Amino acid sequence: TLASYALVAEGTNATLLYTGWGGPIDPVPTHHQNGAYPITASVRNGVKGYKAFVVVKSDSPIQSLKDFKGKTFAFGDTLSASSNLYPKFGMQKEGLNPDTDLRATKISNQSAIAIAVYQGQVDGGAFYDDARKNKEVIDKFPDVLTKTRIVWTSPLIPADPQFVRKDLNKTTVGKLQAAFLKLSDDAQGKVWLKDLFTIDALVKADDADYNELREVIKAVNPTFFASPTPTAK
Repeated sequence: TLASYALVAEGTNATLLYTGWGGPIDPVPTHHQNGAYPITASVRNGVKGYKAFVVVKSDSPIQSLKDFKGKTFAFGDTLSASSNLYPKFGMQKEGLNPDTDLRATKISNQSAIAIAVYQGQVDGGAFYDDARKNKEVIDKFPDVLTKTRIVWTSPLIPADPQFVRKDLNKTTVGKLQAAFLKLSDDAQGKVWLKDLFTIDALVKADDADYNELREVIKAVNPTFFASPTPTAK
């Protein structure tokens, strides 16, 4: 067992691993480096993926992403799809340069971003749907859903995958995929997936599912693919 998604990607790259479970970003650098590809992906709440929200206080005059020009904004980690990449991509499409047109700050914890918006520390913030409902947020601020509102929702971000190395033979890949799907259908397997990863089910996936994410990364972080060993988070 490895302690982080980045280590899983590095282990796959170094031929120490032939299969791994990762975050939604991980198929991009692993495929770029060594051709690894997803075979299944996670389903939560009936959806193979999730979305990003941009949220403001309910009484804010901000109605769209373009209204954030000159405003304070909390982004998450650089390679967070929901709290950084997709919101910045959305801003670019609205004609904003998220690196220069906003007074941006970085908050790695997405619950903390929701709290920062609620408390008025920033004019807006981005996080996965819906970090406002996280226990540490809603227990402390039970009115957070009425005191904040969503001004932008991203397209569907691909789900966290289970992936394999390119050089793993197809027979073994088929057996692994079948085993993951069987785990997802098994009564005890469902309990394990839910308790460990909040996953409701596993379904088939392939590399094309992550093409839009690649385009978002290229637009927002163009140096990502220039590095021989990009880091996934």
